[in-house]
Amino acid sequence: MYPFLLQTHSILRYLILVVLLIVLFRSAIGHLAKRKYEPFDNQSSLLLLMLIHIQFVIGIVLYFVSPVVRAALADMGAAMKDDALRFAAVEHVTVMLLAVIAITVGRVWSKKAKIDDMKHRRSLICYAIGFVLIIAGIPWEKMF
Repeated sequence: MYPFLLQTHSILRYLILVVLLIVLFRSAIGHLAKRKYEPFDNQSSLLLLMLIHIQFVIGIVLYFVSPVVRAALADMGAAMKDDALRFAAVEHVTVMLLAVIAITVGRVWSKKAKIDDMKHRRSLICYAIGFVLIIAGIPWEKMF
């Protein structure tokens, strides 16, 4: 089960990044050009929300079955001194939780806006924060 979940988690990050970049691009253009908030904007942000929450659930399951995290949790004092263990046990999960929160807030906050420009602006702000957090929290050394 662990290898399948890990592979799914790894593949899903690329899909999330692609959808997130599309949503960010459309939000930026929509805000700067004062475009209407179209159904595609709504659907793509909903897709992003669903993907990020699926990814988060898989990540939480992985957190509790990962041998690396188990080793870190067995001796947190030693894990805090080891960059890889600290990243797996604390940093990655914390940063990604913040990214999920930012993206969720962005979706809810933009949906509540009455003006199209405000929807784009709110999306842009929150999704940009989520993007930065995701980029900061990705284990780059394991990607290539």
